[in-house]
Amino acid sequence: MMSSKEALSLKLYHLCQLCEEWKAEILRHHTNRTGVVNWGNCKPCLWPSEHWEIAKAYMPRGLANITGAKQCDASALLNLITFCDYFSFINQWEVREVIRKRNELMHSCEMRVSAQWMDQYQRSLDQLLQQLQHVPEVAVAGREIKEMLSVDWTVCVPGVESVDGPEVVRLESGLESGMEAGRVSQVEIELLRERLQELLLCTEIQDPPDLQSMQELQKLRDFLQSQRDLEEQFQTELRSIQLRESQLQQTGPGLGEAAELTKAN
Repeated sequence: MMSSKEALSLKLYHLCQLCEEWKAEILRHHTNRTGVVNWGNCKPCLWPSEHWEIAKAYMPRGLANITGAKQCDASALLNLITFCDYFSFINQWEVREVIRKRNELMHSCEMRVSAQWMDQYQRSLDQLLQQLQHVPEVAVAGREIKEMLSVDWTVCVPGVESVDGPEVVRLESGLESGMEAGRVSQVEIELLRERLQELLLCTEIQDPPDLQSMQELQKLRDFLQSQRDLEEQFQTELRSIQLRESQLQQTGPGLGEAAELTKAN
C-alpha cells in the first residue's frame, strides 16, 4: 500500500500555467510516460531557470535537496539516462547492463565479487562511457574509472594458502598496482556511503520498512562501529540509523518487533 509520503511525491498541486507547460514538456520526453514520475524531487518554480530541477523528474525519489550531478549517486544518473529521451542515442541495453552489475555489487553485504565479475563490469562501463566520450567530463571520469579498476583488488587472507572455486575479489584491496592507498580507500568509503544512503531511503519510504534492508543496515552499522576510523567518517549515517531504529521501536508492536528481530540477527 502506498504511504501518504509516497503519494505526495507523485503529484503536483496548484501549478501555474507556465509550470503546467513545463510539466507537459517533461512528460513528453519521458520514455515511460505511464510510469512513476517523482515530482517530489522537483521545485517547479525553478524549471525555467535551473535545468537540474528538470533532470530530477527522471530520477529516483529522495533527491529534492540535490542541486547538481556531483551530489548524485550512480543510480540517479543512470535513471536519468534511461528515462529521458534526450539520451536516446545511448544503447539502453548497455545502460541496463551497468545497472544490473551495480545492483549485484551494491546488494552484496560483503562487497565480494569474482575476478570474472570485475572484468565483465569493466567491459560494461567501457561500452557505456564510449558513447559519451564527446563530453569532456565523462572522458576524464572514464580515465579515472579505468585507473581504479586496474588495481589488484585481490585480498590475501592470513593463514589461508588457497581457496577452492573461482578467484574472489573483495573491496578491501591489496595495493600492488601503484595506485595510492588513500585513493582506493576513498573509493571504498564512497561505495559504503552510497549503499547506506540507499538503505536509509528505503526504510524511510516503505511503511513498514523492508526487514531485509533493516538487517543489512544493522550489519553495516556493526562493521562501521568496529572500525574506529570509519566510525568517525560515518558519524552522520550512524546517527541516522540510530534515529530510524528509535522511530521503529516507537511505532507499535509490529515495527518494534521487526527492529528487535533485526538486532537479533
